[in-house]
Amino acid sequence: MSDPKLIINFVAIGLCGLSTIFCILALCLNTWHNDGLFTFGLWKVCAIGKCGPWTIVPGKLQAVRAFAFLGLFLIIGAAVSSCLHAFVMKTNNTLINISLGSSIGSGLCMGIAFIVFIRGEEITLGAGIYMCIAAWLFGWIVGLLNGRLVVLTRRAPNN
Repeated sequence: MSDPKLIINFVAIGLCGLSTIFCILALCLNTWHNDGLFTFGLWKVCAIGKCGPWTIVPGKLQAVRAFAFLGLFLIIGAAVSSCLHAFVMKTNNTLINISLGSSIGSGLCMGIAFIVFIRGEEITLGAGIYMCIAAWLFGWIVGLLNGRLVVLTRRAPNN
């Protein structure tokens, strides 16, 4: 029979990969706001098919950029520590705790990013914000899986 800790670890690694892709897409897409004629993302603003960089970046958008990057770096840290635990240092349980903290931190940062973006404004949401929400959701799911892994490891530390 398969080891449930190993299965949970592999699922967490896979979801970290998905969350990383969603974080990268959220940072890259120019459609955080999309009302048909006018769209903008974190780096470019587009009107009637022509795009250009932001000339003056609003402070709110700088905060969204910062939290989205923090979320990306933290989920990459969670993936690396999960991979190290699964393949290289199987007995080092500190890596599970690092992955737990990093994945929860990533979920928190991506949640703050989309809340700051939508707070107080009437905007039409685009694909970029949905990628941010997906990354937020997967970050929390990975955190729950790693929390379960911590519980299983504490129950049977020698297995």
